[in-house]
Amino acid sequence: MIVICFSIIFEAIAHLLSNDEINSDYLLLISILGLFVNIFGLVLLWGSHHHSHDHTADTSLSNEAHEENMKSVILHIFTDALGSVGNMK
Repeated sequence: MIVICFSIIFEAIAHLLSNDEINSDYLLLISILGLFVNIFGLVLLWGSHHHSHDHTADTSLSNEAHEENMKSVILHIFTDALGSVGNMK
């Protein structure tokens, strides 16, 4: 895992130092697609976020922990959507 992390860092630095031109049409297309996928994910998860479960069996996560996990996932997808918007300049 550490080798993969360092290879990503090395490639990112090499890309930053190069003067390669970025195809802005391709970047815009990917950003729009990413935004739609993130919005779709938010719509799906937002409805399940408020859904309460009444489990009779012992579960590994309490309702409070499940709600916190769902909030984290929703915030993560929301920030991904903001990243897509940020690329649309």
